[in-house]
Amino acid sequence: MKIIGLTCHYTGNHDNSAALLIDGKIVFAESEERITRIKHDRQFPIKSIKHNLKYKKLKISDIDYFASASPPTNLGKLLSHYFKGFTYTSTLEFFRWTLGRSLQMISSNSQNKNSHIPNTYYETNLPKKKLVFISHYLAHAETAYVFSEMDKCLIVAWDGYGLNEDGSPLCGSIYLGQNGELTLLEEIPIYASLALYYGAVTIALGFKLNDGEGKTMGLAVYGKESPAVKEIRDIFPYFDGKKWIPRSNWLEVNSVSRTEFFKKTSTYKKIKKLIDMYGNQQIAFAAQKILEVEAEKFFRYLVKKYQEKNIALAGGIFLNVKFNMKLLENKIAKKLFIYPNPGDGGVAVGAALALYKKLGKKIPVVGMNNVYLGCEYNKNEIKKELKKFNKKIVFIDLADKLPKTIASHVANGKVVGWFQGRGEWGPRALGARSVLADPRFIETKDRINSKLKQRDWFMPFAPAILEEFSKKVLVHNFGTPYMTLTDDVKKNVAKKIPAAIHIDNTARSQIVNKKTNPLYWSVINEFRKLTGIPVILNTSFNKHGLPIVHSPKEAIEHLIWGCVDELAIGPFLVIKASKKK
Repeated sequence: MKIIGLTCHYTGNHDNSAALLIDGKIVFAESEERITRIKHDRQFPIKSIKHNLKYKKLKISDIDYFASASPPTNLGKLLSHYFKGFTYTSTLEFFRWTLGRSLQMISSNSQNKNSHIPNTYYETNLPKKKLVFISHYLAHAETAYVFSEMDKCLIVAWDGYGLNEDGSPLCGSIYLGQNGELTLLEEIPIYASLALYYGAVTIALGFKLNDGEGKTMGLAVYGKESPAVKEIRDIFPYFDGKKWIPRSNWLEVNSVSRTEFFKKTSTYKKIKKLIDMYGNQQIAFAAQKILEVEAEKFFRYLVKKYQEKNIALAGGIFLNVKFNMKLLENKIAKKLFIYPNPGDGGVAVGAALALYKKLGKKIPVVGMNNVYLGCEYNKNEIKKELKKFNKKIVFIDLADKLPKTIASHVANGKVVGWFQGRGEWGPRALGARSVLADPRFIETKDRINSKLKQRDWFMPFAPAILEEFSKKVLVHNFGTPYMTLTDDVKKNVAKKIPAAIHIDNTARSQIVNKKTNPLYWSVINEFRKLTGIPVILNTSFNKHGLPIVHSPKEAIEHLIWGCVDELAIGPFLVIKASKKK
């Protein structure tokens, strides 16, 4: 059986993606943004679908079903859920939200008209009868459970907003996974969406929703306890030990995705006033602390109520790696798995998994082998693309000498673009589309920021650590292959790798396994032989504002633009022609 899972069957959902499942196994997955070069692309993922088909040389007629993780909104259910939260707000706020929502829907419909790009599944030549809808949170939950390697565990699917299978709006669902099946335990109401409140602060800080939350988290480390915490706490919903208690401003915060509308609300104005009073760092600290405190209370309640400490997670809120660390550090979870593409892009995989199981098929609960599910280019394809730039670049085939050569160049201060194998599935560069650099010198961080990233000064880079040495680097050894957790770095190591850790001596590390990615492992190991450091600085291979590189052409362009000193693509080492000696 062949199923293509979709994040969403229409234009408008951020991070639209598509994934191909064949007989219960995910064989390919790609986000629309990698192909279109539009970050967090909201377009209907027609190009991703085509890449899915191309990978296995399939036709549309070969696909049995298309599964969308965004069911249609049920107006009755929508109103029912919102009226439950009506007691927490005022008539004026409810009227303003309703008017703003209506105007936004009219505006969206008019903006989405494009004769060249389909806006919905129904505007394509895809078979209409083969489209099936899957609960947004069931799709999230299946990604967490199927790959968790825990036959029995608690699954928390949690983000800002999503629709249940009947079209009801929620912000999360809790499941029990056992014997390969999921049982719904409870739901988190939309009017208590902790993630949307964190997003509201993110917007007020001047960052983009669904993109800048990581910046809020990174900036929070520079703040400290202050009266700002109480001020922000009075804005956020809270968990009283048994249930979520929303605030009267929940309708305003529910409008954060309509940024211009939200900026006219009293909640936005209040947060901006607090930023003026206390500063960006203090407000970021407050938002991060409240998220951690309230989410931790909720998890303690779940663990106690359902008597289960093995936990699997998916949903955008778990991109907050600082909170994820708390679950282990505070011993709330005994075993913990976070799906490596936890945001909405990842539900394309979950939709396919969930539909397969709904059709009566079984999928074993297994560990995740790797996240390399995207496109791959062979040596001839790469060489053909390199030759197109022969006046601007020089390249040499290093064959099996590539790891040793690249390690030597990195140790000598070069910043190297690394383009190898199949692309990563998810927001993190994990040794397929990465930039590699020497972590020993803080100047490296500044150099990459000025040449490649142009990022905010407070954002850290990540260390990729050889699995054999992770216990010698990390205090708790919480590291994962997927950068889904932070951990404290041992003091004697932290001072040796200042460019790859945060100011608080924590790191969102990647543990590199020799079997999973042998070429990447070899580069780091060769670097260790030269420097004594089993760590290399790893950041995503993309210029500021662009998605991670997808094709050889884009990798070569980054070299020509001066974003990196050298490019290691396939067996080739590539430099700009002007640098030839």
